[in-house]
Amino acid sequence: MLYIFYGNDIKKVLSTSQKLIEGLKAKREFAQVFYFYPENFNKENLETQQSMQGLFFDKHIFVFKNFIEAKKDIRDYVLNKLESFISSNHLYIVLENEIEDKYLDKIKNIKDIHLKECKNKSVFKEEVSGKLFNLAALIMKTNKSIQDKVSIINQISDMKKNGTAPEEFFGILWWRYKKYASHDKKNISKLLDVYHNGHGGEEEMWIGLERWAIR
Repeated sequence: MLYIFYGNDIKKVLSTSQKLIEGLKAKREFAQVFYFYPENFNKENLETQQSMQGLFFDKHIFVFKNFIEAKKDIRDYVLNKLESFISSNHLYIVLENEIEDKYLDKIKNIKDIHLKECKNKSVFKEEVSGKLFNLAALIMKTNKSIQDKVSIINQISDMKKNGTAPEEFFGILWWRYKKYASHDKKNISKLLDVYHNGHGGEEEMWIGLERWAIR
């Protein structure tokens, strides 16, 4: 069985998939959950875990995060394995941000995939969030001066005082980078790590955003 959750509402992608995982674990009491990331993906490790026979249960849950937007060999591996994931006794969950149409069309042509888009209805517009977009543009500068960094820190401090949610600012940063700097895979990946670490309780999200912004 295969589920794919994707879209620009990353918070919903993660929360929806987590509810599914918890529900499945409740039904498969002895099933294990294995998470895979493009940065440290190893086919041999995956195949070993796929063939593991649990003491009481041998149907496990495999979660892949951001493989389709990763480099070509990682993306191709997952796309070419989708049909085998569907027919497997194990359960597979693929979590993505927005998927390019050429890959989405290929996925939609495969039968029996549970595909769900998690879309944020609010579209970020510069006239609506001018200050946030101007700050995002400053953060995108490749060679920041000391004055730039001080300004970034002060503006983030003002946002926190005004009650702006870190997810809102993350969304604007994410949107701008995907639209205007999609080639900058390294920093986009690090920005996504800030989001995951914040929601995983590893670090307060504002702290991670501030550190990332003045890098």
